[in-house]
Amino acid sequence: MTAPESVALLGVTRRTGKGSNNPLEVLLEWGYRGKIYPVNIAGGEILGYPAYTSLLDAPEVPDLAVICSPRDTVPEFFRQCAEKGVRIVIIVAQGFTDGDGDGVAMHNEIMKLAGEKGIRIIGPNTLGVVNNFNSFCTSFMRFINPLAPVGILGQSGIYVVGNAGLMGGTGLCIDTGNTADVEYAELIGHMARDPKLSVINIYMEGVRDGARFMEAARDAVAHKPVVIFKIGSSPAGALAAGSHTGSMTGEDRIYEAAFRQSGLIRAETTDDVMDLNRTFQTFKGIGGNRIGVMTISGGAGINAVDAFARCGLQVAELSEETRNTIAELSPGWFRVHNPIDVWPAAMKYGYPEVYRRTLAAMMNDPGVDAVVCVTGSFLEKEKDFLDVTGILHAAAAEHPEKPIVAWTYGGRWLEYIAELEKEKNVVAFSSLDRAAASLAALYRYGHILQPRAVKFLSESSSFTPPPFTPCGAERGGTPGCRVIPWIYEPGARPCPSGGLWPCRGQAGKS
Repeated sequence: MTAPESVALLGVTRRTGKGSNNPLEVLLEWGYRGKIYPVNIAGGEILGYPAYTSLLDAPEVPDLAVICSPRDTVPEFFRQCAEKGVRIVIIVAQGFTDGDGDGVAMHNEIMKLAGEKGIRIIGPNTLGVVNNFNSFCTSFMRFINPLAPVGILGQSGIYVVGNAGLMGGTGLCIDTGNTADVEYAELIGHMARDPKLSVINIYMEGVRDGARFMEAARDAVAHKPVVIFKIGSSPAGALAAGSHTGSMTGEDRIYEAAFRQSGLIRAETTDDVMDLNRTFQTFKGIGGNRIGVMTISGGAGINAVDAFARCGLQVAELSEETRNTIAELSPGWFRVHNPIDVWPAAMKYGYPEVYRRTLAAMMNDPGVDAVVCVTGSFLEKEKDFLDVTGILHAAAAEHPEKPIVAWTYGGRWLEYIAELEKEKNVVAFSSLDRAAASLAALYRYGHILQPRAVKFLSESSSFTPPPFTPCGAERGGTPGCRVIPWIYEPGARPCPSGGLWPCRGQAGKS
């Protein structure tokens, strides 16, 4: 599904160029190397590919079919997919359960045929799949698309085309749209086991089978942090979600309870999502919740302590060795305690040197699990003696087990954040509250949510994780089974015994 060796584009437009919204053009620009079968009733040629007037004329059964035509033409194209023997179909058009009576009737017709033929459906109302690891994309829209180890499950194209600004990039993204058939519970376990992904994002409007989703979510949390952004939480938002995808959103308090029980990390805003993604991509974990603070401003240190209290973090108790090291740098009147205001010492020994030695002492302190660094970004570049980005990078490289996060304030804060994150071993935030919240999430996942999920799965006899071996005769599968064909491995072929998984072994086995 996410890396097919062949794909059919049914109803693909003949227009090309700027504003053409041509999925074939996007797919080629992406660098896809598989076989492509464009289907357009006018025939001819599109971008050098022969266009078939019907999918039935294509020389083989494609691994995946994308129906990218207007709504009223979808049923006929879907019938072609069924007759050809396609096992999974992406339907791009909207206007089915989220539309009028005719749309609902077409939806029912399609779902009936899908059930009879064992076809799985992504959508309708979707941009489909983006797989940056395999140069595959079914979107008809071009978009800025940086690679990041983030798995995304969404119900809106905004999280496909906007992934750079909302999540910081993606590795694998699946937009389920109206979620008429394939739903999150069938997908999240596969993402959780993908070693190329560090964190999973879920953007949810609603869910059909809450119990099934919770089971799958617990399984995923045992492997990776899962950040969920639930929209439609207000009464007005719920109404809008219903008209968007036809989702039944339900009461937000019920979702909140389900997310907590499943171990999901709920983000209240898209800014929270970005913060959490950067945190989980950068740091493998955190030893505890004892945080050290070093700051150029005493007031900022108090701000940090208040933020820790709101998030359940503790102000670290510094060791005697750490206190002595800092005392040697400081004036006699200075009382050494966490948070550390480095400015009095900096007046004597210079800001960079004091910052370097104080940070080294904290990073070597076994009672400190992470360090929040505060510095100023209010000086013009040619007069700036407060730039300690290189010092933070060096300390982070020496101690990868201990997170360093930063907050900087002043007119050049955006420039500073970019520099601080350049080496991808420090995360910088626009406020101390956001820094504290992200460290708290890192701690909760590693010390509470993941261990709880692992324990639950080890004690549960009812949950069956998603199959990661082929389904046919080897697993007792039968033709027409409904397992989703997931990531096709190089050289894989459809299961000869009728299963949806590709062959990985000898001929005749799957």
